[in-house]
Formats: sequence, C-alpha cells, structure tokens
Amino acid sequence: MWGPEHFFAAADGTGKITNANAAKLIGWVNGTVATAAFNYIDVEAAAGVIPQCAMKVSRAQDGGLMSRYAPEKPCGCSWESKATKATPADCTACTGDADCAASGKHCSFNFCE
Repeated sequence: MWGPEHFFAAADGTGKITNANAAKLIGWVNGTVATAAFNYIDVEAAAGVIPQCAMKVSRAQDGGLMSRYAPEKPCGCSWESKATKATPADCTACTGDADCAASGKHCSFNFCE
C-alpha cells in the first residue's frame, strides 16, 4: 500500500496556508521546511518510511499509474544515507550550491541533488 499524508489547512487566494503553525507542520512532513529542533528526515528514516522529498515518482490516485516526480527540495540522498547508514555511490556531500556546480545540481540537505 502506498499513500501520501493528507492535510487540510485554510489558505489564501494564492494557495498559501494562512496559519503559520499549520504551514510549519505541513512543511516538516513534506520535507520542505527544516528546523534544528525537528529533523523529519531522521524520524522517517528511523521509522522505515520514505518522505515525499525522497520520492522520484507519484500517483494521481491510489492504485493509479506512476509518473515522474521531482520534489521542490529533494532529500533522497540524505534520507537514504540515514536509512541505510551508508552514503549511496551517486550522492555527493555538499555545504552549498558551489560544491554542486560541476554536476548542475543544487545542495539540498547537505547532498548535491
């Protein structure tokens, strides 16, 4: 079985969540907001769950066909290195975008993705 988390929150006309705490929680769960107090990727890796930011495919509905997916801020390398306790061969550590310039990628969660 596979299914994303579903959250409902009030939003303005542009789709921006109007409650700051709701936006923060949803950002943590989606992997789009990082905080020193709570690292959602660590929690997901320890639980054996793959966060949406580590996904490369999606489904429009349960049981539907898979399609390519590119998260806004990917965390696949970070999640996999924590879930498997080893850095994947195709993942390069970084501290900023300059470290990833040669690959044409961006530094995301301390890996070029």
